[in-house]
Amino acid sequence: MMNHILKIFAITAIGIFLLFGCATDQNLFNKRVYTLNEVPNYRTYLTRLRVVEDDGAIIVSGRLRPKRTHGGINIPDYVTIVLINQEGDVLDSRNVPYIPIPKIFTGRDESWEARFSATFYHIPPPGTIIQLSNIE
Repeated sequence: MMNHILKIFAITAIGIFLLFGCATDQNLFNKRVYTLNEVPNYRTYLTRLRVVEDDGAIIVSGRLRPKRTHGGINIPDYVTIVLINQEGDVLDSRNVPYIPIPKIFTGRDESWEARFSATFYHIPPPGTIIQLSNIE
């Protein structure tokens, strides 16, 4: 009986892995199709950076968080996304506004976070550098 239960468990686990395992990491940064180049900023962090392919387009998204500072800080109203080919030529560039995430979703009063997303309606060649910055 125990052997039968273990076989059912193993078959179920393999089925779940095959069903969901391949789709869990669609981030093309992790698959090293594109290279991330983040321009350092002393005022903000860019986190949860992703690039995914969808219907002949790529979607670049992420989140913006301020670094801890004393006093008010002036953060640009946009994130600049630049696609650069391996020869250094700019393929496309966008200034993408970010949308603050309400504090009720983050669960912490002291945290401020915003999300951004840009769709590029052409798929750049593998090896393209995707440069992200939040500097004026």
